[in-house]
Parts: sequence; structure tokens; C-alpha cells
Amino acid sequence: MTKPKRSSLIGVLAMTCCLAIFAGLASPQTFGLGSMSATASAAPASQVADKDAAGENSPVAVLHTRGFWRIFQSFGPPVVAGKPMLRNVPMLDETTPLPAEQWMQPDFDDAHWGRMPALRASRTPWLSRLYLRGKFEVTDPKLVEGLKVSAGFHGGAIVYVNGREVARVGLPAGAIKDTDLAAAYPQEAFMSGGKLATGDSWRGTSAAERERLRKARTRLIDNVEIPSSALRKGLNVLAVEIIRSPYDAAVETGGKFDLGWGTCEIRQVSLIADSGRGLVPNAVRPEGLQVWNSDSLMSDFDQDWGDRNEPLRPVELIAARNGVYSGKVVLGSTEPLKGIRAEAAELRGPSGAVIPASAVQVRYALPWGDESTRINYNDDLPAYPREAGTLSALVEKPPAEVAVAELRVPRNYAALPNEPEPVAGAVLPVWVTVRVPADARPGSYSGLVKVSVEGAPAIEVPVEVRVSPWKLPDTADFKTWVEMVQVPDTLSVEYEVPLWSEEHWRMIEQSLRMIGETGSRVVYVPLIAETNSGNAESMVRWIRKADGTYEYDFSILDRYLDLATKVMGEPKLVILEVWELYILDKAKYAKSGGQEARAIKYLEDLGALQGNGPIITLLDKESGKTENVFMPAYGDKESPRLWQPLMEQLRKRMSDRGLLGKTLFGTISDVVPKKEEVALFHSIAPEFGWVCHSHHGWSVGGKIYDMAPVVYQTRVWNISHYSGREDEKPGYGWRNPHLFVDYERHRNLNSFPPSTWRHLGEFNITGGQRGIGRLGADVWAIKDSRGRRTETVGKRFPHSSRRNLDLYSSALAPGPDGPVATQRYEAFREGIQECEARIFIEQALVDDELRARLGEPLEKRCRHVLHGRLLSMWRGLSNLQLTGPNWYKLNWRGDLSVAGSAYFLTSDWPERTAELYDVAAEVEAKLR
Repeated sequence: MTKPKRSSLIGVLAMTCCLAIFAGLASPQTFGLGSMSATASAAPASQVADKDAAGENSPVAVLHTRGFWRIFQSFGPPVVAGKPMLRNVPMLDETTPLPAEQWMQPDFDDAHWGRMPALRASRTPWLSRLYLRGKFEVTDPKLVEGLKVSAGFHGGAIVYVNGREVARVGLPAGAIKDTDLAAAYPQEAFMSGGKLATGDSWRGTSAAERERLRKARTRLIDNVEIPSSALRKGLNVLAVEIIRSPYDAAVETGGKFDLGWGTCEIRQVSLIADSGRGLVPNAVRPEGLQVWNSDSLMSDFDQDWGDRNEPLRPVELIAARNGVYSGKVVLGSTEPLKGIRAEAAELRGPSGAVIPASAVQVRYALPWGDESTRINYNDDLPAYPREAGTLSALVEKPPAEVAVAELRVPRNYAALPNEPEPVAGAVLPVWVTVRVPADARPGSYSGLVKVSVEGAPAIEVPVEVRVSPWKLPDTADFKTWVEMVQVPDTLSVEYEVPLWSEEHWRMIEQSLRMIGETGSRVVYVPLIAETNSGNAESMVRWIRKADGTYEYDFSILDRYLDLATKVMGEPKLVILEVWELYILDKAKYAKSGGQEARAIKYLEDLGALQGNGPIITLLDKESGKTENVFMPAYGDKESPRLWQPLMEQLRKRMSDRGLLGKTLFGTISDVVPKKEEVALFHSIAPEFGWVCHSHHGWSVGGKIYDMAPVVYQTRVWNISHYSGREDEKPGYGWRNPHLFVDYERHRNLNSFPPSTWRHLGEFNITGGQRGIGRLGADVWAIKDSRGRRTETVGKRFPHSSRRNLDLYSSALAPGPDGPVATQRYEAFREGIQECEARIFIEQALVDDELRARLGEPLEKRCRHVLHGRLLSMWRGLSNLQLTGPNWYKLNWRGDLSVAGSAYFLTSDWPERTAELYDVAAEVEAKLR
């Protein structure tokens, strides 16, 4: 046996978080912090109205593009040469609703519209109409001087002030019908040098030509003066409606469409006054402390601020009994936040029912992640005026202080006309999570969370929970398959604690508990060291005896399985990792299923480690020291003698735990072990099948070398989805008898918005898969010697790298004292709970006897609700682009879904969740 050469620690993959600053219902109460002596309301309007930062008689931005707007979006097929471009994809071909007719009126309730900077609206060919509402206060209409509105946009636009039209461009006079289009563009807006110009950043164009294209596509409303008669004292609303133009026939080539820019898009919008007299600007962060509502699927950023014209509304949760649900408000201030504290009270419900305060958890979102806000391939307008850091790591103890964020100019930033200088602030989201008791009485519950900050009066945040009569099963009984991987070494390296120390075990327990609450029950036990999982040691340590044989230290394995069972529940699978890429020998590698060339390419990079056999950890019983050594190759004649005693003891241990039929060997990837290696383990543990994590997967029900079955597999490709097309059949993947699931191995999965994480389960169980697998839990990027988070612990061992099959996702984050949940985790958990409600309904629909008991009206309602979820889900998961490297395709999984997520968050998604739970309750009542 020889000692393995050690690889240097490379650093670790930077985890990400969520999408963009979407605050579902902003609602700031505003407090003056000044010298930390606060008042209980906004400074009197008269004090603000007569001056601004530049002086009382200087121009002032009242509203601006990169400020916060309420946004609603309507979608429909792009119109090309006068005809809708249909693709036989329901979610693209069907139109979405328009807002209520009075949407532009100042008193219209837009609480369930999206809240974001105007540039976060979807930029996509499928956007047919875009509606924006910006709020500002007027203290005295007679004092307002030179109030003018300007806008740049694609398509046509109508601007309203308090419901009164003040400007129109690109549209005919009179009432606009639902099917009307804005004026068509000349062909030169689509062409450059005789070729189709796919977007503003089309590679073949010069800077001057790109500027020409921008100007050709951007229509303007320029400094239109708002008459004082259109204003009113108090709340005023600037409303903008943008309507698409048709595409020119030039966008079609050989039956393929390249729609590289949207013909319904906001580029800039501003409301500017000659001075600050008579009004209260709302274009940048106001002075003092604010509290505002934020949609639970909208990421919060350190550049966010609240709309002073919106009240603080309740945190609204749609819940099923026995489930866990979250909402949030956000604190923001122009001064550092100190002395932060939040306390939850009990929630009172119908007929005296109570959800105790102990079931209401309060957490605080600290900086973590780098969620992408890139809308499309031609995204040249950052949504924020300064770099925005994501706030996503949810900790239970409030930070001692939240500092005012730095103002750093983002890459590719360009100032927009009339853009005001941004104001820095300290921002802290406060999350409220409710664990609804399984026996809770259905109905509406309400209570308060009291939030306090040093120097300001306490703020009472209302919380309202609508509890459905339907009850979720316990997580152990979830039918949606979830596999979330725990990596002990991440915690040891991140917190600089010794492997398997008591402090290390405490943190492992935190990870396992959160993993278990998603329904995951898969446990990895590495029997060899330096695997792709990142384990520096084998979990079973070998002890060399005087006669050359070995005994084994199972203490770590036993404690790990005991702990997993305690905090997660009984494992559904225990995977014994016995094989890794570095074991292969290129010179001896036998052909297997066409994999030889790929294996050799891997092996060329392994260097001296390649072909030296498995690495195990030796333990010196007297000193307690450990060292890693190479064992003989599995094909060596000594291997059966070395491994059979270990396997015999492991089989007994698994049998004693009732896990013998749930134990598998791992791990096959795109490269498979040699025949003699599989034969060795099959001969000494024939009960154990194998696990495969690969691109294309294994034949369902197949065996490796006609010996051991491949029992569990996660696949990148060769999986099926159901989009709702008439020529497709639902997959009902949750009832698939074979255990294969989807592996979302995208390197940027952490950068995808929370709405994507919410649907990872549902888009699989509605297809052919049982669920989602090989998601990282505590697989975040660890710090390198320079403090940068670049790589995961698995990258310490490049000889085990599976390249883009490595783990790149992480649902948890490093908190101050151990792993904590992230916004991604909470979105994912709630999505799995929705999967269970869907499955409950579908079980009745696919069973003839149960379906008959439902009755035709309820059956139709079930199908309508489930189909509607499909359409909104797929639209929300899509990048909604038809340009770029594969411009003739519409990418569901391989590209950031920022544009789709912006749709989802402006579509009142909580109501669809409420419908789902309501229908599940109706089905349950019928089947009693």
C-alpha cells in the first residue's frame, strides 16, 4: 500500500441566490432616524416638499426608471408580418389576462402586482402589453413647477396621470382594443448591412451601428408637461401602458424565427419637476427608516428601498395543514441598523383556534449569493443604478449591525436621461415562517410580529395565514422524490473545526435536519476517500493488525446513520461509495457501453493518481492519528480478502438497522467501473445494487455487466416533461415504478431565481420522473487562501472531478454558527409541498373509481387548476428568448429564466397556490 499524493485545495463554487428585487407588496412606514431620535411617521410633507438634495429651485427627479414601480404584464404570441407566431406550445400560444379597466386610476389596488425597478420587467418577444404604476405625493398642486414626463420604449405607449391621458405615441387615437398593435417598425430597425440584426449587441455591428439600431427601435415621449389640473393633493399615480408592435417578415429564415429584441419594452421613464416645491419625490431612497412588504419569491438586494406612498400590509401566507410557509418584510434605512429585534405573537384563528407563537419563526436575511438579473442575450441596461448584493442567508439571531451598503457602479452601466444620484442604505429582510400544526382548524389566522430597531419606535407587522382544510402528509410519506446531498467536509473546512469533532457533529445535525424537511432521505457513506463528494477520509477507518489483516472502526458511520435517522427519519437509500474515477487505469480499461473514449479523456488528466486503486483511511488506535493510503486495485487478487470482511460486517449492520434492502453501491457517472470491479462487489454483497449519476442515464431496470442492477439514477438528459400540449400525455412521474429522477447539474443553478427552485419538483413529477435528485445542500463554495469563494470542497480532489457532473448547487448557506437555510431552500420546500397537493389530486384523476366519485364538475375544476399551473410554471421557467447561440430554440433549462420569473412574480402566483389547496380539500371531502 502506498500513500496517495495530496492535491491542493482549490476554493469553492460561489453560491448564489435569487433573482431580483421584487417586493410583492411594498409598504414602508417611514421613520426619521437623524441623530437616532425617531418620530413615529414620515417627516411632514411640508418639510420635504419645499426642498430637495440639489436645492429647492433645482430640477428634481420625482419618479425614475431605476426606482420602484408596480408592474403587470400580459403575454401572447409575437405577431410577425400580421400573423401570430404559434409554436404549438400552450404556454406560449395562449394569451394571459389584461388588468382591470381602471388600472390607471390612483385608487386602484395594485398590491398584488409585481414591485421592482422598471428595467426588471420581462424583455421578451412574448410580452404583448406592459403596465407600470409609479406613485408620488403632491402637497400642493399649485406649487408644482414644470412637471414633465419622458419615456423611451419599444412599441407604442400611453401615459396617464391619475387616470387622465397626457401623452400617446405609436398608437391611434381613441379607445384601444385588446387586439390592437402599435405602429409597425420600418425594416431597417431589423436589419444591419443587409443581414438580420438579432439585437442591440449583435456581434457583427460596430458601436455606431448598434447605436443606430437602438435609436431606430426606441420611440420617445419627450418632456410632456403635466398640467396642474391633472394633479391632486396627496397620492398621485403616473401610469404607463406599452403595447407591442408587429415584427417584420425579415425575422423569419427558413421557417425559423430570430426575435432578438422585444417590440414591447420599457427603456427609460422619468417624471421631472423644475423644483421640489409642492411635491415629495419618490425616485430614490428617502431619509430615515422604512419597512416594506416583499414577495417571498422575490430576491431582496442591498440597494432596495420602499415606496413611501404604500402602507405596510400584512404578510400573507397561503398554507396547508402540516406544512411550513414563509413571508417577509424588509427594513431599510439611510443610517446603519442597530439593536434589531423581532418577536412573534400567536396567531388567532376561527372559533378561538390558535397557532402558538412557538410555531412562528423569525429569521434575518444576510448577504449571500449572486443571483443573476440578466434578462436576455442583449441585456445592456442594468436594472439597478449600483451593484446590488443579494440578501439570502436566513439566520435566527439578528446581526449586531447592518451597515450602509457601498455604492459601486455596475459593469456595463449607462446613466439614463434625468437619472438621479442613488442614495445608499442599510437593508435587512425579516422572514416570518409558520409551521402550521397538522390539526390546525381551517380558516384565516392573524397575529403580529413586533420589529424594533434602535432609535425608532417598535413596528407592528401584521401576519395573516389562510389555512386550507387539506393536510399535507408527513415528509417521510412524500411521494415526490427528493435527494439533497450533505457533505460533512464542507462544514469542517468552512468553520475550521476538526473532522468529527463535537462542533462538527453539531453542524452536520443542522444540515441533516433541514435536508429532512424537504422529504429527502438519501445518505452517502464514503467507504473510500477523496471522492467527487469532497470527503478527505473514508467514513469507515481501517485498523491494521499485527498479522496483516484488518479490523474496522465503524464509529463515524454508526453515528452518522444514527443522527440521520434521528433528525431526518429512516433513510430511503444508503449509498456506499466504493468507486471513483481515479481508480481507473487507462492502459487496462475495458470497453463498456461506448464509454471508453470519454473515460480515457478523464484519465489523461488524473496524473500519478490514476490506476493506483482506492484510497482508504487508516487509523492508529493508540495515537488516534489517521492517514490515507492506496489499497490494491479492485482487480488485484488480494482485494477479495481485503474487502469481503468489511462487507460482511456492513451487511450485518445494515440488516440490523432494517436498511439492507435500501443499501446501494456508488457511484457510476458517465464513466463506468470495469467488469472485474463490479464483479468483486457483486460477489461479496449481491444484495446491493448500484447508483448512477450521469448525463444520459442507464437503461431502466438494466444491470451493469448483466450482474448488479442499477437501482437508482439521476439523469441530466433522457428525461421527459409535460407542457400541456394536446398531442402529449401527462407523465405522472410520481407513480413511475423505476427510481430515476432529474439531475439539474447547471453550473449556474444557484444564480437562477427562487421561482425556478420552487418548480424543480413539479416540472419533474408532471413529466416522467419521480422527482429531483443530486441537489447540493451544504455544497457551497469555500474560501481560498485569498478569501474568495471559488470552488467546492470536492475540487480539492481533481482526480475525482466529473467535470460538469460535479455538484454545483447549494440550498443552504454558511451562517455565523453553522449551516442555515436560504431563500432558494424555502422556495424549494414550498414547491415540494405543492407537488404533494398536486399528486393527491392526480391520484383521484387517474383512478377510474375515485374519479367517478368526484363527479364531472369537480373533475373539470381539478383539470383546469392543474393545467393552469402547468402553463404558468413553464412560462415562468423559460428564458422567453428567441435569439443567441441557439436562437431557433426556446430554452427551458439551460439559460437563466429571469424574464420568465418576472412574468411569474407579476401574475399573482399565491392565488394559484390557494386554488391548488382548495381543490385538494374538495377532492378529499368527496373521497371521505
